[in-house]
Amino acid sequence: MFLESANALLYLKAQSLDVYIKGTDEVGEISFPAVVIKHLEIVDETKLNELIISFIAKSGLENQSAVLLLSDEVTFHKNINRDTPETEKALIEAFFDKVPLEKSHQAKKVLVSENALIAVATNRSFYESIINSFS
Repeated sequence: MFLESANALLYLKAQSLDVYIKGTDEVGEISFPAVVIKHLEIVDETKLNELIISFIAKSGLENQSAVLLLSDEVTFHKNINRDTPETEKALIEAFFDKVPLEKSHQAKKVLVSENALIAVATNRSFYESIINSFS
């Protein structure tokens, strides 16, 4: 499983990042003040990077692998009942059009099961900035 090879699990929430370090009971938290993140949008990317890099240095996570998990707080999602492909496509597009993020910043995914579809969107810039800070 991919979690076994990671040294940390990063749990991204709207105003913080929880960091679970492998082999410890330790849970670190990086809080994002409103001057850094507001309404899932990055206000100050430099400050965001500084917060994360400072935490990485203090916790000894430099050059370590991690898995990023997005909480419900940072995703928009909708269950869609199975229907004709045309209807499903229209419902999915209507949902993505209503997501209150710039289209260029949206990351979108549709999960398919036997009885339903789950359309999910999030701010790509937000989670990519977190990933880049750990790189």
